[in-house]
Amino acid sequence: MDKKKKKTKLKLEDSDERLNADVAWSLFSTVVTSRSRNESQQLAEVEPLAEPEEEPAEDPEEDPEEDPEEDPEEEPEFKYLVSSRHLTLASSKFEAELKGPWMEGSVNDIDGYHHINASEWDPDALLILMRIFHGQTRSVPRDISLEMLAKIAVLVDYYDAPEVVEVYASIWIDELEGELPTQHGRDMVLWLLISHVFQQEDIFSRMTKIAVTQSMQPVPTLELPIPSII
Repeated sequence: MDKKKKKTKLKLEDSDERLNADVAWSLFSTVVTSRSRNESQQLAEVEPLAEPEEEPAEDPEEDPEEDPEEDPEEEPEFKYLVSSRHLTLASSKFEAELKGPWMEGSVNDIDGYHHINASEWDPDALLILMRIFHGQTRSVPRDISLEMLAKIAVLVDYYDAPEVVEVYASIWIDELEGELPTQHGRDMVLWLLISHVFQQEDIFSRMTKIAVTQSMQPVPTLELPIPSII
């Protein structure tokens, strides 16, 4: 995984508090690159929230000496309505955040929604996880890269949702298991993470053996949630 992560802003907002706070709430806002924009908009059952139109601002007078780097272009935001019920059932972290007293005072004065912000997640991996949380089984890919599986494992570990993703993880791991590394390197580290998060003891044991026998230095964790005992 790249050391420099894509920045992703995640917002959770109550979309129907006046009718039923347990039915449909939540809005995810993801800052993504143009490469992943179309894919992010394919979350079919999750309804995008329309943004209010803004009045066009008057063009300021151009300053020929102005440094363009001082006014960088703002990254785009993509917003999706999701179900808090699905989130709390799938993730103990979301359950703690959505069912505590924090929710009562977290309504945004501008739009009336509840917000939860997160960052540094890969937008494509986050989209796959949200589809799994919401039972959108036909939209979940059956074949992904090792890199993407590792990114999903990071999210699963953070949101404490291994059981919900377990079936898909088994499918992905079965597809990739024929490419298990036999030498110390980056792929070995990714497999350590994946096998630890999804409790694949045999793979974890094989990767640990490679790490111990082929390296005299501590295993580089690549800032991933890998047990410190390795």
